[in-house]
Amino acid sequence: PTIAQEKQYFEYGFYEKRIDETFIDCGAFNGISLKTFLKENDYKFEAYYGMEPDPFNYKKLKEYIGTLPEDVQKKLHITEKAAWKDDKGRNLYALHGPGSFLADIGKVNVETIMIDEMLNGKRASYIKMNIEGSEKEALLGAKQTIQTYKPRLAIAGYHKTDDFWKIPLIIKNYRRDYKIYLRSYMNHISFVYYAI
Repeated sequence: PTIAQEKQYFEYGFYEKRIDETFIDCGAFNGISLKTFLKENDYKFEAYYGMEPDPFNYKKLKEYIGTLPEDVQKKLHITEKAAWKDDKGRNLYALHGPGSFLADIGKVNVETIMIDEMLNGKRASYIKMNIEGSEKEALLGAKQTIQTYKPRLAIAGYHKTDDFWKIPLIIKNYRRDYKIYLRSYMNHISFVYYAI
Protein backbone atom coordinates (compact mmCIF):
# COMPACT_ATOMS: atom_id res chain seq x y z
CA PRO A 1 0.00 0.00 0.00
CA THR A 2 1.03 3.61 -0.52
CA ILE A 3 1.39 5.59 2.71
CA ALA A 4 0.60 9.26 3.46
CA GLN A 5 3.76 11.34 3.03
CA GLU A 6 3.44 13.33 6.28
CA LYS A 7 5.36 10.75 8.37
CA GLN A 8 7.88 9.86 5.68
CA TYR A 9 11.27 9.19 7.34
CA PHE A 10 9.66 9.21 10.79
CA GLU A 11 7.77 5.92 10.90
CA TYR A 12 7.66 5.42 14.64
CA GLY A 13 5.66 2.24 14.23
CA PHE A 14 8.98 0.61 13.32
CA TYR A 15 11.09 2.04 16.15
CA GLU A 16 10.78 4.07 19.34
CA LYS A 17 11.45 7.77 19.74
CA ARG A 18 14.67 8.62 21.57
CA ILE A 19 15.44 11.72 23.60
CA ASP A 20 19.17 11.15 22.88
CA GLU A 21 18.69 11.03 19.09
CA THR A 22 21.61 12.13 16.92
CA PHE A 23 19.99 12.69 13.54
CA ILE A 24 22.02 12.87 10.30
CA ASP A 25 19.87 14.54 7.63
CA CYS A 26 21.31 14.03 4.14
CA GLY A 27 19.33 16.22 1.79
CA ALA A 28 18.25 18.69 4.49
CA PHE A 29 16.64 20.89 1.78
CA ASN A 30 14.98 23.93 3.42
CA GLY A 31 14.57 22.33 6.85
CA ILE A 32 11.39 20.36 6.14
CA SER A 33 12.71 17.10 7.65
CA LEU A 34 14.21 18.98 10.60
CA LYS A 35 10.86 20.63 11.25
CA THR A 36 9.06 17.25 11.25
CA PHE A 37 11.80 15.71 13.41
CA LEU A 38 11.52 18.46 16.04
CA LYS A 39 7.73 18.27 16.11
CA GLU A 40 7.61 14.46 16.29
CA ASN A 41 10.20 14.39 19.10
CA ASP A 42 8.90 17.36 21.10
CA TYR A 43 12.24 19.13 20.52
CA LYS A 44 14.02 16.48 22.64
CA PHE A 45 17.23 15.24 20.99
CA GLU A 46 20.99 15.25 21.40
CA ALA A 47 22.26 16.55 18.05
CA TYR A 48 21.29 17.23 14.44
CA TYR A 49 23.63 17.27 11.42
CA GLY A 50 22.07 18.67 8.24
CA MET A 51 23.77 18.34 4.84
CA GLU A 52 22.50 20.48 1.93
CA PRO A 53 24.77 21.38 -1.02
CA ASP A 54 22.32 23.50 -3.08
CA PRO A 55 23.23 27.13 -2.19
CA PHE A 56 19.63 28.37 -2.43
CA ASN A 57 18.28 25.54 -0.27
CA TYR A 58 21.12 25.94 2.22
CA LYS A 59 20.23 29.62 2.63
CA LYS A 60 16.60 28.66 3.32
CA LEU A 61 17.76 26.03 5.83
CA LYS A 62 19.85 28.63 7.68
CA GLU A 63 16.91 31.05 7.70
CA TYR A 64 14.62 28.40 9.19
CA ILE A 65 17.17 27.50 11.86
CA GLY A 66 17.39 31.20 12.75
CA THR A 67 13.72 31.12 13.77
CA LEU A 68 14.26 28.34 16.33
CA PRO A 69 14.91 28.80 20.05
CA GLU A 70 18.55 29.40 20.95
CA ASP A 71 18.85 26.22 23.05
CA VAL A 72 17.71 24.18 20.00
CA GLN A 73 20.05 26.04 17.63
CA LYS A 74 23.04 25.08 19.78
CA LYS A 75 22.44 21.40 18.98
CA LEU A 76 22.13 21.94 15.22
CA HIS A 77 25.13 21.54 12.90
CA ILE A 78 24.73 22.20 9.19
CA THR A 79 27.06 22.04 6.22
CA GLU A 80 26.80 23.03 2.57
CA LYS A 81 28.79 19.92 1.65
CA ALA A 82 27.21 16.91 -0.05
CA ALA A 83 27.25 13.44 1.53
CA TRP A 84 29.49 11.25 -0.63
CA LYS A 85 32.10 8.46 -0.58
CA ASP A 86 35.09 10.86 -0.63
CA ASP A 87 36.04 14.52 -0.21
CA LYS A 88 37.10 15.25 -3.79
CA GLY A 89 34.08 17.44 -4.65
CA ARG A 90 31.46 17.04 -7.36
CA ASN A 91 29.32 19.07 -9.73
CA LEU A 92 25.77 19.82 -8.64
CA TYR A 93 22.85 20.32 -11.00
CA ALA A 94 21.24 22.93 -8.77
CA LEU A 95 17.49 23.41 -9.17
CA HIS A 96 17.23 25.88 -6.28
CA GLY A 97 14.43 23.82 -4.78
CA PRO A 98 13.68 20.11 -4.48
CA GLY A 99 15.48 17.70 -6.79
CA SER A 100 19.02 19.13 -7.05
CA PHE A 101 21.45 16.31 -7.82
CA LEU A 102 25.15 15.56 -8.26
CA ALA A 103 26.04 15.09 -11.94
CA ASP A 104 28.80 15.85 -14.42
CA ILE A 105 26.44 18.24 -16.22
CA GLY A 106 26.02 20.32 -13.06
CA LYS A 107 27.24 23.91 -13.16
CA VAL A 108 27.85 24.36 -9.42
CA ASN A 109 30.99 22.80 -7.96
CA VAL A 110 30.34 21.64 -4.39
CA GLU A 111 32.45 20.12 -1.66
CA THR A 112 31.72 16.55 -0.64
CA ILE A 113 32.30 14.82 2.68
CA MET A 114 31.97 11.32 4.09
CA ILE A 115 29.59 10.98 7.03
CA ASP A 116 32.35 9.03 8.83
CA GLU A 117 34.68 12.01 8.39
CA MET A 118 32.04 14.57 9.38
CA LEU A 119 31.24 12.75 12.62
CA ASN A 120 34.90 11.90 13.33
CA GLY A 121 33.97 8.90 15.48
CA LYS A 122 30.94 10.50 17.12
CA ARG A 123 27.75 8.47 17.48
CA ALA A 124 24.83 8.60 15.07
CA SER A 125 21.50 7.05 16.04
CA TYR A 126 19.48 7.88 12.92
CA ILE A 127 20.50 8.57 9.32
CA LYS A 128 18.05 9.78 6.67
CA MET A 129 19.02 10.08 2.99
CA ASN A 130 17.00 11.49 0.14
CA ILE A 131 19.74 12.82 -2.11
CA GLU A 132 18.53 12.25 -5.65
CA GLY A 133 20.55 9.19 -6.61
CA SER A 134 23.65 9.68 -4.44
CA GLU A 135 22.42 7.37 -1.67
CA LYS A 136 24.71 4.44 -2.55
CA GLU A 137 27.82 6.63 -2.55
CA ALA A 138 26.78 8.36 0.67
CA LEU A 139 26.28 4.97 2.32
CA LEU A 140 29.83 4.04 1.29
CA GLY A 141 31.00 7.13 3.17
CA ALA A 142 29.07 6.08 6.28
CA LYS A 143 30.39 2.53 6.57
CA GLN A 144 32.26 2.93 9.88
CA THR A 145 29.42 4.85 11.51
CA ILE A 146 26.87 2.21 10.49
CA GLN A 147 29.06 -0.73 11.50
CA THR A 148 30.00 0.80 14.85
CA TYR A 149 26.74 2.40 16.03
CA LYS A 150 24.03 0.58 14.04
CA PRO A 151 21.91 3.73 13.56
CA ARG A 152 18.36 3.43 12.31
CA LEU A 153 18.32 4.21 8.60
CA ALA A 154 15.72 5.79 6.30
CA ILE A 155 17.16 5.65 2.78
CA ALA A 156 15.36 6.65 -0.44
CA GLY A 157 15.55 3.70 -2.82
CA TYR A 158 14.00 4.87 -6.07
CA HIS A 159 16.12 7.49 -7.83
CA LYS A 160 18.09 4.97 -9.91
CA THR A 161 16.76 1.59 -11.03
CA ASP A 162 19.43 -0.42 -9.24
CA ASP A 163 18.84 1.49 -5.97
CA PHE A 164 15.93 -0.87 -5.44
CA TRP A 165 18.23 -3.83 -4.77
CA LYS A 166 21.69 -2.30 -4.24
CA ILE A 167 20.74 -0.12 -1.27
CA PRO A 168 19.48 -3.01 0.90
CA LEU A 169 22.49 -5.09 -0.19
CA ILE A 170 24.92 -2.37 0.96
CA ILE A 171 23.12 -2.10 4.30
CA LYS A 172 23.12 -5.88 4.84
CA ASN A 173 26.77 -6.06 3.82
CA TYR A 174 27.61 -3.62 6.64
CA ARG A 175 25.49 -5.38 9.27
CA ARG A 176 23.61 -8.63 8.84
CA ASP A 177 21.47 -7.91 11.92
CA TYR A 178 19.45 -5.10 10.34
CA LYS A 179 15.80 -5.76 9.58
CA ILE A 180 14.83 -3.89 6.43
CA TYR A 181 11.35 -2.61 5.61
CA LEU A 182 10.15 -0.88 2.44
CA ARG A 183 7.41 1.72 2.32
CA SER A 184 5.81 3.38 -0.70
CA TYR A 185 4.77 7.05 -0.76
CA MET A 186 3.29 9.53 -3.24
CA ASN A 187 1.16 6.93 -5.04
CA HIS A 188 4.16 4.64 -5.66
CA ILE A 189 6.52 7.37 -6.90
CA SER A 190 8.69 7.44 -3.77
CA PHE A 191 10.11 4.40 -1.95
CA VAL A 192 12.02 4.46 1.35
CA TYR A 193 13.97 1.65 2.98
CA TYR A 194 13.89 1.57 6.78
CA ALA A 195 16.69 -0.42 8.40
CA ILE A 196 16.13 -1.12 12.08
